[in-house]
Amino acid sequence: MTSKSVSRKRPGLIRRFLRQRKGAAAIEFALVGPVHIALLLGMIETGMVLAKASLLDIGTAAATKQVYVGAATSGVVTRADIKDTVCKYVSRLQPNCVDSLIVELTPITDFTTVPGTSAKCQEAGSDEDIEPTVSFKPGGSSNTMFMRICLTTDILFPGLGAGLQMTRSDNGKFEFVSASAFQNEPF
Repeated sequence: MTSKSVSRKRPGLIRRFLRQRKGAAAIEFALVGPVHIALLLGMIETGMVLAKASLLDIGTAAATKQVYVGAATSGVVTRADIKDTVCKYVSRLQPNCVDSLIVELTPITDFTTVPGTSAKCQEAGSDEDIEPTVSFKPGGSSNTMFMRICLTTDILFPGLGAGLQMTRSDNGKFEFVSASAFQNEPF
């Protein structure tokens, strides 16, 4: 065989290879499959994050009602009761909810006494004191109140979806914060 006959066979071999369709779907899936799977997992994670945030907001609204009708001021409702009320909603997606919540309740006398926007979330099972101390003062009749509830949790895929934009606590858990301002009823 001469070198001339070998060079004539190669272009035909290349053309035949390019015309082959076997395995084309596998190559396409290898290229776009990981991107589609990452998008799907990111959408699932974002849905779970939004669901937890919504349930925390609903639980905070329910707990707010317990306070502004005077039950907290009279001692009928305590911080533990407020945690239980919030956990009735949040525990659907958050195991050991009560250990992962911190409740702050404080009266507001004017706009300078509104608590800062940064909340210190309690870690699950933490025995250490929270600095600064989070107050629980139910206020009195017709007081304007501020309630903030913070939840620390894990998420399924922290590198995808909403997890990339969320605040993390010191040990890597993600923080959800819900706040409400309201006026106690005159009782």
